[in-house]
Amino acid sequence: MNATETQKKTPLSLQIINAPNGLHGTFKVPGDKSISHRSLMLAGLVDATSQVRGLLPSADVFSTRDVLRQLGVEITLVDASTGHWQVKGLRQWQEADHVLDCGNSGTTIRLMSGLISGQNRYAVMSGDKSLVKRPMGRVMKPLSQMGATWFGKQNNTLAPMTFVPSEAGLNGIHYVMPIASAQVKSAVLLAGLFAHGDTTIQEPLPSRDHSERMLRAMGADIQVTDAGVIHLKARQIDVLKPVDFLVPSDASSAAFPMIAALLSPHSDILIEDVGLNPQRIGLFEALKKIGANITIEHERLIGGEPVGHVRVQASELKGDLTLEAVDIPAMVDEIPILTVACAWLDGTLSVKGAEELRAKESDRLLAVATEFAKLGVKVELFEDGLVMQGNPDLCLPKEAATPLSAWHDHRIAMALSVMNLIHNQRNPKHSTLWHLDDPTIVNVSFPSFYDMLNQLQTA
Repeated sequence: MNATETQKKTPLSLQIINAPNGLHGTFKVPGDKSISHRSLMLAGLVDATSQVRGLLPSADVFSTRDVLRQLGVEITLVDASTGHWQVKGLRQWQEADHVLDCGNSGTTIRLMSGLISGQNRYAVMSGDKSLVKRPMGRVMKPLSQMGATWFGKQNNTLAPMTFVPSEAGLNGIHYVMPIASAQVKSAVLLAGLFAHGDTTIQEPLPSRDHSERMLRAMGADIQVTDAGVIHLKARQIDVLKPVDFLVPSDASSAAFPMIAALLSPHSDILIEDVGLNPQRIGLFEALKKIGANITIEHERLIGGEPVGHVRVQASELKGDLTLEAVDIPAMVDEIPILTVACAWLDGTLSVKGAEELRAKESDRLLAVATEFAKLGVKVELFEDGLVMQGNPDLCLPKEAATPLSAWHDHRIAMALSVMNLIHNQRNPKHSTLWHLDDPTIVNVSFPSFYDMLNQLQTA
């Protein structure tokens, strides 16, 4: 049964009642979404043919693929089983005939805004009902300071976004970022590739650095100081050389089977070749503080990125866990699944400085609080975070008070699915099957998600 068929037959996830020995198996999760996006974009900038292997075959990544194709980049599937794609780039992109549809992908629209600014080609970018509500002024503002002319809805703060070319081109800037955001940082850096004059960026907190690593691998002169200031020399577009990219497994996707195994009794799983970038493994470190049995095996570097196998064994989580603003960038996408784990924590979870979660595919703080309330789990919500008291003996209702909502957000859908799985593993005599309004939204980042749940139970 393929993932699509599983999704059609399953309201939320799977009714887990027949895995008394826990979750087991050795497997891979899909390729890293952040690196997949960037591999296609960067390979598309050079007049050469590059190979990308391990690409995530998700709706979000295919939004980037389709936008690049409209701009003249040739992207061809070589082998679906290995995620092998061939990219024939070109230094000067063509002007698109139609609106560039970025779907649900914030990475696509924000990073492409930087590249389109540098390419200096007229373009209009938009997306689905969720994307057009997400804040875009945060990229339009610094790009405008560099000399790009962008117009957007609601006083240049929302998509659709229109770029108007100019003869002047771009100038490098020194940009002090008001919030830590890898997408905004990357948009400025990608525009800076084309700029006259150097570009420097100062972050308030470190964010994921895939763009810096990958640009450096392509020959760009980009340096990061001990104080966290990123310095890109002028006109690095002229020195970029093609490289072949190997995409590691996505740490954010690995978080879902990892939490499932941690909280399901007798479980022991191994997730292979996970990207272990220091700015992506905040969840691992947070869980270890409260007793999670997580170990790294066969750690190594691939294309400048640390990679390793992640072994996860069933654990009883104990103690209070407090996350501050400094902790959030390294686990910003994993907060929803962390709250699932902490529903069974023998202690209290406190999250502060996480207002960025309100500007994701959904307001993830509100989504967690709202859906948990339907299951009788109380979450105290604040503007920048939440507090919840865990209960290791938690037993949830057979049916939610009202149908659960995915909030048009893949990570909310997957978090609720894993919550259902964990509950039924821990309470086999009180198994549940909740109903979710949009289970197929998981295709945005993890098309094989429901097959993965099957594999965990039957291995």
